[in-house]
Amino acid sequence: MAGPQGIRLLVAAEPAEATAALAQAVAQPGWAVSTPSSVARLADAVRTEQPHLVLLQVPALEGPWVELLEKVRGADRDVALVVATVESTLESALLALRLGVNDYLPLPATPDALRAALVRALTQKGLAVTDDAERLKRLGRAMRDARHKASLTLQQLARRTGVSVSLLSQIERAETAASVVTLFRLSNALRRPLAELLREV
Repeated sequence: MAGPQGIRLLVAAEPAEATAALAQAVAQPGWAVSTPSSVARLADAVRTEQPHLVLLQVPALEGPWVELLEKVRGADRDVALVVATVESTLESALLALRLGVNDYLPLPATPDALRAALVRALTQKGLAVTDDAERLKRLGRAMRDARHKASLTLQQLARRTGVSVSLLSQIERAETAASVVTLFRLSNALRRPLAELLREV
């Protein structure tokens, strides 16, 4: 899964020997990945490095690890925080939520699952931006689905909107971006609020 570019990620794990492997497993192109000198120094590293995202792997969410998360939150209340633990219970998941953890994973977890959790956490913070090509694909699918739901052909939609069949087809196939005026015309013709259509993008 490709992530947003320019992200500063801080990775820490207990035992410490697992840190390098964890950092390598979740690294993505365009991300700056760093590790603190020790897990105990994580809060200090958050304060000095100001990462967008922190990934912490610990045996269980209890005792000193809870205190560590509280220190991390004290160092930066806005940093996106993902925690992975070997011992996972409903109680620990609820505790993670109370501690302001953005995503919580039980271990073992695949690198793909870990990377997906990181992107979800960034999305919650408004930092994960989908690339333009993917947005066009989603908009095209949303328009096509809405047209099918309205039982309209491209020709019928073209007559209702004054937009050419060729342009409508290009929008649905994500070959071109629709102007704001065209989007409003499509929204009215499909009887779908524009905000609702764009929400799917």
